[in-house]
Amino acid sequence: MPTTVNAGQSEPEATEAPVFRRALARARELTPQGTRVGVAVSGGPDSVFLLEVHASLAHLRRDPRPTVLHIDHGWRGDESRADARFTRELADHYELPFAEVTLKAGRHSEDHARRARYAALSDLARERSLEAIAVGHHRDDQIETLLLRLLRGTGVRGLAGMPAERPLRNDRDTRLIRPLLEIDATEIRSWLEEHGRGHRFDATNRDPRYARNAVRHELIPMIEDRLGKDWRVGLLGLAASARLLSATLREQARRVLAAAGPTAERRLPIEDYWAAPAVLRREILLTWCEEILEEHPAPELSLDPIDAFIAHSATHHRWSLGAGLELVVQYGALRVRRPTTRAVFDVPVVGPGRLEVVGGTLEIQEWDHAPDVFEDSHTEWIDADSAPFPWRLRSRRPGDRFRPLGMTGRRKVKDFLSDRKLTDEERQRILILECAEGPIWIVGERLDHRCRVREETRRWLRLSFVQA
Repeated sequence: MPTTVNAGQSEPEATEAPVFRRALARARELTPQGTRVGVAVSGGPDSVFLLEVHASLAHLRRDPRPTVLHIDHGWRGDESRADARFTRELADHYELPFAEVTLKAGRHSEDHARRARYAALSDLARERSLEAIAVGHHRDDQIETLLLRLLRGTGVRGLAGMPAERPLRNDRDTRLIRPLLEIDATEIRSWLEEHGRGHRFDATNRDPRYARNAVRHELIPMIEDRLGKDWRVGLLGLAASARLLSATLREQARRVLAAAGPTAERRLPIEDYWAAPAVLRREILLTWCEEILEEHPAPELSLDPIDAFIAHSATHHRWSLGAGLELVVQYGALRVRRPTTRAVFDVPVVGPGRLEVVGGTLEIQEWDHAPDVFEDSHTEWIDADSAPFPWRLRSRRPGDRFRPLGMTGRRKVKDFLSDRKLTDEERQRILILECAEGPIWIVGERLDHRCRVREETRRWLRLSFVQA
């Protein structure tokens, strides 16, 4: 357990150590004075050192005290509970606010754990009104991340490595910061040992079944045995160059996307997509995915098959992008969205009156004379004797057919709506009003020819649908 008593009041020789001063300077750069910071603390050496840094910075600047955040994945039973106890005692010792989340034990997957962890940190940031979340990734973590991405295949973004700061979620103001990225793990552990700081050890960090551990304990030692340690400088230099290029590409992608409209309504003309070079096309899709997902990173995308799909697709063809998103070709434009599901909707209509349903209000009125004027597409007049009650108001079904007003033959509703150039979302919202004889009205689109007002009509019904 640390020997200090009050938050930030470490002994002078500890805070004057070169590694601590470098970390403190970087934390100062990443958090303007007065920033409300949460520090993600697992109990391991890197997060304990990070907490020392932010506690000292808050004391020096008279900032709000950092909040200690602990996420328990529930994978390791008693060991996990011991980590939580240690972290809670650490927060108590420094008199710092503490918050803990225990996740439901799920798949033992590094990627799944990371996403769950960041989602939990985002929730805590919102609950505690935190403006920045600090995590303890250091230079060795950056090296491992770069090697993993190179081995698995990556683009410019992947080569850029982990950024020192980024939004925690796209729709929120909280930033994720990494003050230790320019510090080696050995420096951190030496400082903790020299100044008597306790920490926890996670045995799963040596389990070779996890890819990162295999890189850390097998691949990197083999590389250094052949090449020494100078290769790290070259790899980090490559990442620095990639970050500059990635920032330029992201800015260009945002301009292209902004010109195509707000995220929820965006339709990017296919000719604009093809006008961009391949490296920018990939960035356009990644940035678009991030805006929808509201979190980083976007799914990994392989551009060649996506380009082939776009080049050979007809309207309404879909391509799964991963992470619950799909790319859709619609009338010469591209959309990225979450897949839509059609709600099953079917309610009885027993006679004239008002019926409030999801999406709007249907009103049916009896008239004893012909209308003076016909109104808009959301209002129709029919011959009452052509459509005896009871009716039903329902969602579309596969194979629905009707005879559009003014036409001689029957058509599939699906084909009729496609000719009307409706998007998938608009088609999903279409309702059908029908009686025992068949469709009466494709609501808001077209009346069935059978139900039209004729010269011999003696009873009229006025139908209107007002959208919510």
